[in-house]
Amino acid sequence: MIEALDLYASFYPHPRSSAELLDMFNLAAHRTTPYAKLSGGLAQRLSITLALIGNPKVAILD
Repeated sequence: MIEALDLYASFYPHPRSSAELLDMFNLAAHRTTPYAKLSGGLAQRLSITLALIGNPKVAILD
C-alpha cells in the first residue's frame, strides 16, 4: 500500500503527506498490507487516498 502511495506522490510537484492521508482514512495499521490482501472497504479507502495524494482542489468521487 505504501509503495502505491509513494508512486502516486512522485507524479505531483507538491503531494500531500502519505502518513497524513493514511491517518486521515485510518489506514496506518495496514500500510504494509499488499493490495490483494485488502478487504473491499479498505481497497476503496486506498482508492480515495490515491485520488487525494496530488492535493487536488476538487475531487469528484463517483
